[in-house]
Amino acid sequence: MIQIQNLNKLHAPLHAAIFEKLGSLITSSQFIGGKEVENFEKSFAKMHSFNHAISCGNGTDALYIALKSLNLPSESDVLVTALTWISSSEIITQSGHKPVFVDVGDSGFNVDLTTIKKYITSNTRAIVLVHLYGTPCNMGEIVEYCNNHNIKIIEDCAQAHFATYRGQMVGTFGDVAAFSFYPGKNLGAFGDAGAICTNDSDIANFCRLYSKHGALKKHHHLIEGINSRMDSIQAAILNLKLDHIQSWTAKRRDVAKNYFCKIVNRHIKLPVFLENSEPVWHLFTVEVDDRDSFVRYLEDKKIGYATNYPIPVPFQPCYGGVNNSPEEFPNAAKKCAKLVNIPMCPSLCGEDVDYIIDVLNAYNI
Repeated sequence: MIQIQNLNKLHAPLHAAIFEKLGSLITSSQFIGGKEVENFEKSFAKMHSFNHAISCGNGTDALYIALKSLNLPSESDVLVTALTWISSSEIITQSGHKPVFVDVGDSGFNVDLTTIKKYITSNTRAIVLVHLYGTPCNMGEIVEYCNNHNIKIIEDCAQAHFATYRGQMVGTFGDVAAFSFYPGKNLGAFGDAGAICTNDSDIANFCRLYSKHGALKKHHHLIEGINSRMDSIQAAILNLKLDHIQSWTAKRRDVAKNYFCKIVNRHIKLPVFLENSEPVWHLFTVEVDDRDSFVRYLEDKKIGYATNYPIPVPFQPCYGGVNNSPEEFPNAAKKCAKLVNIPMCPSLCGEDVDYIIDVLNAYNI
């Protein structure tokens, strides 16, 4: 079976360095904070051209703290894509605001300015822009529109570490960005971890304060906050991986290039992305008309797959979605019924990629 991603194979060359790091942390008993966390924050910020990176417990916390940092009026409308993981929307409700779901564009996986405009209200104060599957949104026209209408931008970069739009890193266009380092992400820890990144000092100061119980000095709580800290073990793993992330990203792009050049099957629609962007291919997602038939075919051929996300978020029961119809979010509903992720990982060997391409080219409904 060719796995959709093989983390064991990816990590194998790092085993010795990882165990050495873990041994050092065990000896020092420095498990929270410390040099590893400080070094990661500085390195990650520098590599992304951010002035500030604030580590936290996970990607959902990063989004939540980022939205809280904007200090929006209570019960503001906050736009968010209908095609995403629920973290992108649940943090809106939990921050005391109203999630307003936006359909994705006709092509690609992300919202665009045309769809965004349909959902703007007089109460719209912010938008959570998700760079889904590692493909950037059209940040040029969206940023211009939001700036002109005083709409704050939170960039959800959970799947888009080091992706670029017009040569600029995603996350650096909006007011604040959130990253996840969940193990399966392009830059993944060995557990949960996240970061909030910004070039705004006021936002950074709030995020650092809020993520540490509202205290920068122990026992001196300036505000009420939450406990969301990246532990030293996760930071150590991420520091080691930062030395490899550029080569891993290049390998992902090489695999994607092979898929684009060699998969020629009219029954399989390849992903669409902006010409002036450089995706990082967290997932390589194809569209097929008969998904059940396609995944049975992949199973028979011993090729791993996944379906992210099979249900648009506004259709989830927690949003009363059981009463919604596909006509309300037609593009998201269509894609959720047809999208399949095929293997994408830096550890994929050439023979596996060739086999996957041959199998997909032979697929017939």
